[in-house]
Amino acid sequence: MKVVYNAIPNSFAKLLMRQELASASMAKLKKSGPVVLSVCTLVRGNEFKGVDTVIRALPKVLKAVPDLKYLVVGEGEIRGKLESLAGETGVAENVTFAGEIPDAELAELYRGCDVFVLPSRGQERRGVVGGEGFGRVYVEAALAGKPVVGSRSGGASEAVLHGRTGFVVDPDSSDEVAEALLTILRDPQLAARMGSAGRAWSLDTFSEEALSRSLRELLRPYGFKNESVQAFVHAGGQL
Repeated sequence: MKVVYNAIPNSFAKLLMRQELASASMAKLKKSGPVVLSVCTLVRGNEFKGVDTVIRALPKVLKAVPDLKYLVVGEGEIRGKLESLAGETGVAENVTFAGEIPDAELAELYRGCDVFVLPSRGQERRGVVGGEGFGRVYVEAALAGKPVVGSRSGGASEAVLHGRTGFVVDPDSSDEVAEALLTILRDPQLAARMGSAGRAWSLDTFSEEALSRSLRELLRPYGFKNESVQAFVHAGGQL
């Protein structure tokens, strides 16, 4: 069996890897303190994404890093519940819900944040396991050169190399999430090493070029030539 991962489109990968000055709004946000980022849809049924666990972890993180900002990108019906939870937990001033934003702005937030975090939980309904099937947002953050805090649960663990590109944690443990965030935030050199390793690994594993390479290896015994594989990739698999 061979796993062939979906690729992050080159157009968005280039946005994530841009080397440019931050916009005025991003520079202002960064000036106020470290930024932790989550990206996910907040529709009903996506409670498993773990934004609530991050919010519950924030009091412990804020004791050590009081000027930290937690930014959540995404929109949906559960946003109100999460905003209420931030208020109940006493961290509302440190949490911003940005809603849906264009790709260019999203890429800038990935590039500008200090850590990406999304501790997705596994789910089981009527004997069917659900939750995060993979989670391309972890790869997008890595392409932006950022360390990632993910989850041991479900497919999310395939997108993070524990101890190398970030950490995977128990998605039900706000303490583990807090400790992982603090370990990265307290050690800029570790964060830089993880970010660099994450970008290199993502380019080698999740780029369009990596997908083409995997397909060539897989299909060559069946008579596919290189140009056929390239056409297959750019046609979205419709040949």
